[in-house]
Amino acid sequence: MTPAEIIALTNQLEWLLTRQHIPKVQVPPGSYFGKMKKEQLLAHANFLCDEVRKYADDSEHWGKANRLFASLQMCLSFAGWYTLQELQMMNRPKPYD
Repeated sequence: MTPAEIIALTNQLEWLLTRQHIPKVQVPPGSYFGKMKKEQLLAHANFLCDEVRKYADDSEHWGKANRLFASLQMCLSFAGWYTLQELQMMNRPKPYD
């Protein structure tokens, strides 16, 4: 995906989280994702949206933007919002008309 595509998708995901009144909360670094409650995962996902956008347009930090985006998607999957297959489809290039 291009930086613009990652930003657009991040904006959509943030809109969905905000619509559900999910706060933006960074989880403590020593946390285990597998032990988090659904609400914590979603709050961290919403927090990550700003982080993804911060690095997506910076070519020197493109790898970091992708890792943050993957973490965002992982949180959404662990929270039961998306399956792995749905996330894979989200990441595939879209055919242009």
